[in-house]
Amino acid sequence: MISNEETKLEHKRIKIELRKGNYRSYYVDANGLLKGEWGGFKEDYGVGKNGEHIYGVYYSRVYKYFGVNVCHSEWIPIDEFGYFYNRFDCRKYDCIYRIKEEKLYISVKNDRLGLIDENENILLHTVYNNIVDYLSDNLCIVTTETGKFIYNITARKMSQEYEDIFFGLDEDGIDSERHFFFRLNGKYGIVDVNGKVILPAKYEYNTYGRGRPSLKYLYQGCKFGVFVSDGLLYGSIPIDKYDNCFRVGSKDILSYYDSCYYITESKGKYGLLSNKKKCIKEPCFNEIILFKSNAGLCKISYGDARINKYGVVIFVIARKENKYWLYDAISEKCILDNCDDIRYNDRWLRDPYIEFEKDSKHGYVTGGGVVLSFADYDNIILNRNNIYIEKNGKKGVLNIYGYELLPCVYDSIKEIKGIYCDEYIVVKDGKEETVSFDTQQNFNNYYVEEPQHYERYAGSYAQDEMGYSDEDIDTIFDGDPDAYWNID
Repeated sequence: MISNEETKLEHKRIKIELRKGNYRSYYVDANGLLKGEWGGFKEDYGVGKNGEHIYGVYYSRVYKYFGVNVCHSEWIPIDEFGYFYNRFDCRKYDCIYRIKEEKLYISVKNDRLGLIDENENILLHTVYNNIVDYLSDNLCIVTTETGKFIYNITARKMSQEYEDIFFGLDEDGIDSERHFFFRLNGKYGIVDVNGKVILPAKYEYNTYGRGRPSLKYLYQGCKFGVFVSDGLLYGSIPIDKYDNCFRVGSKDILSYYDSCYYITESKGKYGLLSNKKKCIKEPCFNEIILFKSNAGLCKISYGDARINKYGVVIFVIARKENKYWLYDAISEKCILDNCDDIRYNDRWLRDPYIEFEKDSKHGYVTGGGVVLSFADYDNIILNRNNIYIEKNGKKGVLNIYGYELLPCVYDSIKEIKGIYCDEYIVVKDGKEETVSFDTQQNFNNYYVEEPQHYERYAGSYAQDEMGYSDEDIDTIFDGDPDAYWNID
């Protein structure tokens, strides 16, 4: 039996002739026939280890990547005896190009690709449409006529074939080398580098144009991002702890508070995690009710320098059978329980607030998380600047977030709105006095612009060209960037 080296030496007795013309290059076989076809040609590309003359031929091929034509091209060394890289016979392959620092090579024949090592041992036969090695750890994504699979070079192992496979992102949008997205039966999931399914194919997939790709879970008509980092949901939640877990809102890099909470699902029941992923309530509710705007998130930042009160709340309403609960996803506290009704209201006040019914009594929860119920007051009057309260014939004033400005001890209160101060003429036990609050100081001490984000609607004309932030699009266009074109 003739060894590979002996065969190679036999071929080396006959030098091949390389020709160039019309931006193409070829070699001529022993019968004088043109064989092979490459691009450009370099006469002096180097000298081999045994003194062979090395030429350079330009190889290029076009393939589809995410529906876009991508061109792979590079100069390939070929010696005067017709061996790519002094190793692989050009009479056997149309081309060979290196992918792993002289250890692994892509073989090309009749526009099909395979994978071989430096000793020409076959790892993958030359029958595939494409092979991409853009990940480390000796991994390739291989395209067949019907789909794609992962090939682990170290383990010499193929994954299951899927309709599509492409790189994944972790929670911070960084390219992950530990998992892939895959598509099966039109749905998407996540598989690790060994082919093990981490998340089954049950999600939608979105890229938001040029924005980062992610899996999306559909809930109450809205899509929410699902991310895996280090084998955990959002970097800390075990994959198998819940049937589903998804984030409402987003991480806020510029703020102390993450602008989000997490909904969990097990056996058709829903639970709640805080913005820090701590369990507030295990799945027991029939539904978690989303806020109708701002991508389902009811977040309020409040503050009043007049009384030195500041904070942030994220309201979350949950329903179990015909009863309702209200939680704050930041403090992780239950604000209301066993109510007959709870609903979000953002109709006319500066910030959203909550309305509720409990034991036949109406009430409100302010943007500061303060509960005001007609069970405790004879009258509650909300306006855009303050809240007036009455009890046992006495009157008081709260700020718009429910914190006390004037105690409920006055017989009458009259507000005088100034440019730089609010004044109240109050009467108590027949005595009249004026109470003033410096509103300019309040403005200077509190006003901090909320950070703007440009992620969820990247790729839309409203964001990329006109500069609308995610928050602007949620507020002005109800979360639909295409509604920009309806502006008169």
